[in-house]
Amino acid sequence: MKQVILQILLKISLSAVFLLSCFSCNKSAEEYSKMGSHFDSINNYKKSFRYYSLATKKDPNNSIFYVKKAEARFLMSNKINNSTFTSIIDDYNKAFTIEPNCKEAIISASKCFFKLHRYAESIREVDSCISKHPNYSNGYLFKGVMYYLKNDTVNSNKYLYKALSLGLSKVEMFKEIADFEFIEKNYIEAIKNYQMYLREGGQPMISQLCLSYWELGKQDSACYYYRNANPNSLLLKNLKNYCNK
Repeated sequence: MKQVILQILLKISLSAVFLLSCFSCNKSAEEYSKMGSHFDSINNYKKSFRYYSLATKKDPNNSIFYVKKAEARFLMSNKINNSTFTSIIDDYNKAFTIEPNCKEAIISASKCFFKLHRYAESIREVDSCISKHPNYSNGYLFKGVMYYLKNDTVNSNKYLYKALSLGLSKVEMFKEIADFEFIEKNYIEAIKNYQMYLREGGQPMISQLCLSYWELGKQDSACYYYRNANPNSLLLKNLKNYCNK
């Protein structure tokens, strides 16, 4: 009797797997990419990586999918070893194979190098982006952020003002600066720039702002912003029980 029940359960499980696989097969590359973006928004980079990988398989000729996949791989890795770094670079190279001067790939690779403290390579890429795409505001934005983090106000202002003149919004500018301050664990500066981002009309759902206060030991402020943050964010899992008391 037990054997019969086990066989029935096995058939049900296999049927469920088949149905799920068929459901996945019917999704387009854009749908997979949108699902990846959703998981990016709640800082679940392992799942976003999975969906961007599916997007590249569905449409292997879309350079942006490889860029997003590379970014997700970077963000989901606690430690970047040689194997992971090689895989990230491989995805960027696939983007460049499809679109040799892909501006999104160039600036994304530059940010990746910067976060790994490979500054010479980061500068090389951002300068390449500015040279190849002189009207692309994000190139100047990131160059300005690099100088900002070095406390070089003159050069920082030069590039940030250039980015703004090309149509970049102040919301985007303050968010970019704040995100990099957060990554560098400069939480006081991160908070300052997230607050400027909010004053300019940015979306209040900022997990990093909550966590910055939390890391500084300011639990009350962290919980105040937690109310407007995305409760599904993996970054906030340690705050959830405390702030929901």
